[in-house]
Amino acid sequence: MDVMKMFPIMSQTTGLLLIALYAIGVFALTSFFASGYNKTKEAYLVANRNIGYWQGSMTVGASWIWAGGLFVAAQQAYLNGLTGLFWFSLGNFFALIIFSVAAEKIAQKYGEGFTISQYFKEKYGIYAQMLILFQTILFVLQAFNINLFASAKSMNLLTGISPLIISAAIVLIAMTYSWRGGLKAGIITDITKLLFIWVGFTVVALFLFGKVGLEPALAGIGGKTGQGVSLFDSPFAWGLFFGFGKIGRAHV
Repeated sequence: MDVMKMFPIMSQTTGLLLIALYAIGVFALTSFFASGYNKTKEAYLVANRNIGYWQGSMTVGASWIWAGGLFVAAQQAYLNGLTGLFWFSLGNFFALIIFSVAAEKIAQKYGEGFTISQYFKEKYGIYAQMLILFQTILFVLQAFNINLFASAKSMNLLTGISPLIISAAIVLIAMTYSWRGGLKAGIITDITKLLFIWVGFTVVALFLFGKVGLEPALAGIGGKTGQGVSLFDSPFAWGLFFGFGKIGRAHV
């Protein structure tokens, strides 16, 4: 069966309506929760330094769930089953833990700063600042491109709308709420994204398992290779650990 014949699964009109509803939703949320956060530099850039544990952890978690990570996680689950997914995810968890420790120490020493590049300049000089700026710009460009491409291509597949139109709409919406609410607006949309992910995951899982039961999922837990059922007690599992999972990912 050629599954591509199923697409698009909705009309372009419906797709445009969904984009419009998304825009209205995020503008309403950010207007309510991030109102006034564009008045001062402190408010706009660092949300008055009053983000808190839950907001901070949720926005970091949401930011970690991006196209690259989702695609690689899905690929590992499909090819190598539970083992591949576990070792890929574990590397990301450890990366976040390491980053959190470093961030806490930087915040204690540089609590009034705004950017990591500013911190590097004051501690190590202008050349260190230029180096970290260069690395950050490259990462942002890469992340922006892959996320925008994935979003536009996914919506194009579902609705048939031109990826160029979808890309322009996504960028315009994000720039608008960011301009109006700064960092706080980004945090609000990140939390909203997490909630939608969990709601969508629950609805889809209940629907699928209600139709076919748990047997297909359990049968495929080893992945396409059929070997991904053990985390430790097989050469296959240790091969994934040393060749893929141990290194982890700095951003995937």
